[in-house]
Amino acid sequence: MWEVLKIPEGEILEDDYEAGVRFIVMRGVVSLCAYIGIPEDHILAGLNCDQLPLDCHGGLTYASVTGNLYLPEGLYWYGWSYAHSGDANVHHYGANGKVRFAWQGLALREWTVDEVKAEAKEACWQFRGLIQLSLTVIDRAIGPVQSNEKAVIPQPKRHRLVTLS
Repeated sequence: MWEVLKIPEGEILEDDYEAGVRFIVMRGVVSLCAYIGIPEDHILAGLNCDQLPLDCHGGLTYASVTGNLYLPEGLYWYGWSYAHSGDANVHHYGANGKVRFAWQGLALREWTVDEVKAEAKEACWQFRGLIQLSLTVIDRAIGPVQSNEKAVIPQPKRHRLVTLS
């Protein structure tokens, strides 16, 4: 049985930092989802999904300042899901956990929590590069920032909210 079927919707499976950027992996409505959170007043906050060149599975599909029912408030969140063509989602399975149907007979990719965490960490490194690029552009346009504003995001204590066995 696919491990995601056992996880309740909205459960945060990882809330951590990589490359100074906060990320969350959670069980969304139909699949696993990953999110990157930055301060609401950050220069890269407020862009729509098409404006941020982040190479993540299926591309960015979520951008919001308020979060949703499950994401912490106070950050601007960018997110993506693992429910694209060829990806397994909860609607493909019956109550017994067996596949009910697959798209045109294709094998479904059952993403694991560890795979999604690894991709989210890679996206954090990409995002850090975008932050550094934006600061370089600002420096060239108006001069160096003379405060702690260059700090990406402070790192809190490392913790794990939920672990799967």
